[in-house]
Amino acid sequence: MKQLILVEGTNDRHFLQALLQEMKLAIVTDVLAENNRNEMLWEELGGSNLKLLIDKLAYIRKNIHGNNYIDLKTIGIVLDADDLGIETQMTFVNEAISKVFQTQVSISKENEVINISFVEQKIAVNLTFIFHCIKVAGKGELFTLLRNIKKKESHYSDCLAENWQKCYEKKEIAETHKIGENEFDKFWVQVYLKFDTVQKSKRDKNSSNLWNVFKGEDGRGREVFNFESPHLNGLKDFLGLFR
Repeated sequence: MKQLILVEGTNDRHFLQALLQEMKLAIVTDVLAENNRNEMLWEELGGSNLKLLIDKLAYIRKNIHGNNYIDLKTIGIVLDADDLGIETQMTFVNEAISKVFQTQVSISKENEVINISFVEQKIAVNLTFIFHCIKVAGKGELFTLLRNIKKKESHYSDCLAENWQKCYEKKEIAETHKIGENEFDKFWVQVYLKFDTVQKSKRDKNSSNLWNVFKGEDGRGREVFNFESPHLNGLKDFLGLFR
């Protein structure tokens, strides 16, 4: 049996894979192995919009009997809540599923398991869909979450945050030119990873690279982020459905 998790981008995949490993639910691999019948697959949408998701789901349906997707039983879809919120993103996912699989079955809440049936190339197929939003208090994205589960002291990044709005006001920067909260959260996490959590003598260009933090030689993800944070409970519940 194969299970597939669709994420927006590379950073989302690295973090979710690290969390999954931490939960000891699966051995994570990025390789699509032809002969592995009990495998978790990962694919990136390259962003968050209706066309990208429709195109990906349409490709999966068309190739459902091919080597990569044969025996695929479950598709998980993970999107950032961003400023849109959970309900809007869920509507977006339902629209894509409905359009590609011509079904009236829809997701009504996060981590709900829905089952759909369809016929492709004259063969009946049953698929399970599960949806989850990455967020904090209903909004935000991956870097918003990472900022809220930081484990170390964050003097450099907090000083940045504390003076950011003051600087805006002092410089009288126009609202249209201000950096959004999501972009600022990303900047905050980069500063946290490079300056708050690494000794000066060991800082380099990879210090704030999430692949390096979660999967590379650095591998300090568990040291700098709290994998036991309540902010991760919903995401853990989602991943727990992929046993």
